[in-house]
Amino acid sequence: MTWYLPSKFLGMFVTLVLASIISFAAIELPQGSYLSSYRAQLQASDVSAEQIEGELRYIEERFALSQPVYTRYFTWISGLVRGDLGYSLALRQPVAELLGDRLANSLSLALATTIFTLIVGMGIGTIAAVFPYSIWDNTLTLLVFFFLAVPNFLLAIVFMYVSITFFGVAPQFGLQSPEYVFAPWDLARVWDFVAHLWLPVIIIGSANAAGMIRVVRARMLEVLPEPYIATARSKGVAESAVVLLHAMRVAVNPVVSATALALPTIIGGEIVTSIVLQLNTLGPLLLEALLAQDMYLAATILLIMTAVLVLANFVADIIISLLDPRISK
Repeated sequence: MTWYLPSKFLGMFVTLVLASIISFAAIELPQGSYLSSYRAQLQASDVSAEQIEGELRYIEERFALSQPVYTRYFTWISGLVRGDLGYSLALRQPVAELLGDRLANSLSLALATTIFTLIVGMGIGTIAAVFPYSIWDNTLTLLVFFFLAVPNFLLAIVFMYVSITFFGVAPQFGLQSPEYVFAPWDLARVWDFVAHLWLPVIIIGSANAAGMIRVVRARMLEVLPEPYIATARSKGVAESAVVLLHAMRVAVNPVVSATALALPTIIGGEIVTSIVLQLNTLGPLLLEALLAQDMYLAATILLIMTAVLVLANFVADIIISLLDPRISK
């Protein structure tokens, strides 16, 4: 345990440094730049050539866009270290102001989806393992493979079609009702946010929950035949206690690992689903930044998402080491 956590922390730091380099370089790979796309926008409007060149020259000098890519990278990363997230070229706002509510919504959506994945995955996976190869197990397996095969965006479209066609109810888009968008946070706004959260959570978490069900089922099938489980049953321990307190406690390690591994899928699904449903999260903002080649905004969003994933995996490593001290030796 002495070197386990420091080594994990060092690995997290190195991963973030490499991710910052890759994120910034990836934004620079496509041909053209923000200046070229912005020039096209200005030329399409009623602006003289002199005004266009003056505006482009001003932006180029202000943001050092004529400097080499490594110079712009070090300027950007040094600002992040000081707490300055940069400035959006396309939206003409500080990145920190643009991220505000969107980052909070993305994190809330990811957390709610993770909780949904754990509850559904562990609950249904345990039922499938307790009644293996039964009609319940076979039905659940069929549903699992269905949700694993259906992409998030297609599930969102199908959900909307079924809701409108068969129930005559249009699903609630966004994460807030119009009257709460600019209202101060209180109990009513929190409840409204939760009421809008269930639809994207189900869409994003269905595939991850299906994968979790398979993990829990496989691990529980390995644990339930163990001798100590038979001993607990022979002592008259209730079956529910045997499953939840004895078997599940041993089977939980792969669940924690699977949850950490599912986070990239959750983040990726959140981006796609948010674009389809037009949610006020980082997904649509990232797409807008990429299309406009707004390098500072796009790179910052990518780095923040990477930081969330790396930190979540670090926490998962800590939890696993506490559950099984042999791992940290």
